[in-house]
Formats: sequence, C-alpha cells, structure tokens
Amino acid sequence: MSQIAGGALADRIGPKRVILWASVLGGLCTMASASAGSIEALYAAQVLLGVSQGPLYPTSVAFLSPWLPPTERSFASTVLDLGITVVSPHERPHPRGNREPTNADHQRRQAGTTTHS
Repeated sequence: MSQIAGGALADRIGPKRVILWASVLGGLCTMASASAGSIEALYAAQVLLGVSQGPLYPTSVAFLSPWLPPTERSFASTVLDLGITVVSPHERPHPRGNREPTNADHQRRQAGTTTHS
C-alpha cells in the first residue's frame, strides 16, 4: 500500500523528497528496532520500517526517469529490481554473527575446547 501512496506522493512533491523522508523514517525505525524493550515494540518498529521503505522502489523509478529515454526505462526498471532481488539476501546478518554466548559455549570454554566454523 505504501508503494502506491509513495508513487503518488513522488508525483506531487518530487521523488527526491520522498526518497529523503523514506530513508530518514527507515533509519528511525531501525533505531527503534534496536532499542525495542519488548517483542511488541520490535514488531511495531519492523512494521513501520516496512511501510516507510515501501515508497522507495516506485520513487526510485520516478527519480531515474528524466535521465532515461522512454525506450530504456523498462530495462532500467528491470535492472533496478534485479539489483534489489540479488543483493538483499546478502545484506542480512549472518546467523552466527553477533550472537550471545550459549550455555554450550561456556561449557566448551571451561573445558578448554573450542569449535571453529
């Protein structure tokens, strides 16, 4: 839903402003996620993050349109979408990175054994 509203807003006030505000709101929602004190607060921050980031794709296409000839806009849109699709899975945190030590980690440390993955 926010993609539709974001595209309409970009037509009205310009894509540069929409990209700016969507990025600022996304950053605030990310900080709220990091400091969430409960699962409910985390859930709310993540929902708001998704809503705030929805306008970015259609607005990016609108932002690029003035520089592209009409015959190349569909190709540019495809490349933009492909870039998002290919890069996004690689930008997620690694499942083993930055995790809290577990009970098994403490037991291995006390026993003097470690595992390398």
